[in-house]
Amino acid sequence: MLRRRTSRMRSTAYGYLRGPDEVALVEGDMAERRFVAAYRRGERLTGALAMGVPPRAVRAWRQAVAGGTAWREAVGAAAA
Repeated sequence: MLRRRTSRMRSTAYGYLRGPDEVALVEGDMAERRFVAAYRRGERLTGALAMGVPPRAVRAWRQAVAGGTAWREAVGAAAA
């Protein structure tokens, strides 16, 4: 009997992801299907979506969303 290995895409979302003013890729690479994206409404970070990365990769983003972190502060820290 042949067994076929299937790969599952793991996703972790936190916060409010609908109707953002902006979405920024802050970690990883979409082509490789491993990334973290940050969501903004107004001047605040409102959500984070992680695909193909371990849940710990989004942990700091969850804390930033829960704390109402300013967008520039959150995304600027990721770029540094």
